[in-house]
Amino acid sequence: NGSGFNLLHRPPNGKPTSTWGGSVIYKNETGMYHMFASEISQSCGIHRWTTNSFVVHAVSKGEKDDWRFEKVGDPVLPIFSHEPIVTEAPDGTLALFVTFYPNGSVADCPTCTCSDGTSASGGSSCNVECGCGVNKTMFSYFTTSKSPYGPWSPLQSLCATQVSGFGNGTCEQANHPRLSPQIDLNLAPVILPNGTLLAWTRWDIWRSDDWRDPIKYEDIGQ
Repeated sequence: NGSGFNLLHRPPNGKPTSTWGGSVIYKNETGMYHMFASEISQSCGIHRWTTNSFVVHAVSKGEKDDWRFEKVGDPVLPIFSHEPIVTEAPDGTLALFVTFYPNGSVADCPTCTCSDGTSASGGSSCNVECGCGVNKTMFSYFTTSKSPYGPWSPLQSLCATQVSGFGNGTCEQANHPRLSPQIDLNLAPVILPNGTLLAWTRWDIWRSDDWRDPIKYEDIGQ
């Protein structure tokens, strides 16, 4: 699953839990490594990411813990949230970038209940991936915090750059195969020491003169 987190964590119901990814940052103030990962609810696997994914926070002392991560606190973001990437700004602010849909499942298919961390354990219909639902969106957002434990700021949308290529553009459907509100970007940003940002997506590179201002984000192509 990319993080190994599911091999080490079982929620209160005792069932194995699958995760996707795992973005890690070390904070001197806490002496801990902090991971932000997508957890797939109801003990399902990654096939059910569009219906079951939410973002969790886990911590480790690194080598002292044999690199085992333990989940802490409440979910950082609810269903549907996916593909968290955490990065640190020059002033120490943490920025967490995610794919997010504000109204629950981003798919139109039913939410499955599984038993062993795999989608197949929920039945044959659960072992099939669902795409984005009709009139639903997979926009990239970011939220910020001074601490990996939160509180996290209200989400800021990057939908204009995702659909039109410019932060001051439109969030409406574009007539472009790569600029779609219904395809997640796998956005992977880095904030540079001068406060500018570079980010990789499924297809293109983004940049911004000011990582805090969504209007200044732009898609600069491949």
